[in-house]
Amino acid sequence: MQHDKVLILDFGSQYTQLIARRVRELNIYCEIHPYNKIPTNLDEFKAGGYVLLALLLAPYLRKFGKFTVPDFIGDRYYSNTARLVGVICALLVSFTYVAGQMRGVGLVFSRFLEVDINTGVLIGMLIVLFYAVLGGMKGITYTQVAQYCVLIFAFMVPAIFISFQMTGNPIPQLGFGSELADGSGTFLLDKLDGLSTDLGFAEYTE
Repeated sequence: MQHDKVLILDFGSQYTQLIARRVRELNIYCEIHPYNKIPTNLDEFKAGGYVLLALLLAPYLRKFGKFTVPDFIGDRYYSNTARLVGVICALLVSFTYVAGQMRGVGLVFSRFLEVDINTGVLIGMLIVLFYAVLGGMKGITYTQVAQYCVLIFAFMVPAIFISFQMTGNPIPQLGFGSELADGSGTFLLDKLDGLSTDLGFAEYTE
């Protein structure tokens, strides 16, 4: 009886052995290979599927001499068709993220310039395109780093101040289990439970 074969390429994931065990429990033959020791006889292996496992993929792509997953796939399998499939998959995966960002950009410009939201989206797209042409991928990368630093700061600061104001504890995770600073002896989680039920929802801790 001939079974399918699965080749697992390990880029540093902590779940490699677990996934391999689950695959073998299905009576499917699989092999694990490090990213830098990929078998050269892939045609002879005749794998029915390939699994790429990574904790942080980018550093390993750099070591392989590539900067994108489609480049890696195309060079690994010596096929422009494989590279094209990788590009299409990357576009599909990132579409939801990009669509959400463009919607947000359009909303900002529509409020700021008092125009229709669709016009705001177009204005935002033109600005992003102009910036990408001038700055290239490095400029976009630095912009993403700055953006996520701002987002982390924006999420953390209110949580810290709310926790400190309500419980006297500046660490939100510890503030959840602390008593309120008003001296009532009520825990913050109990207060959240009561607020949630008053609004007609289930208890916060349920």
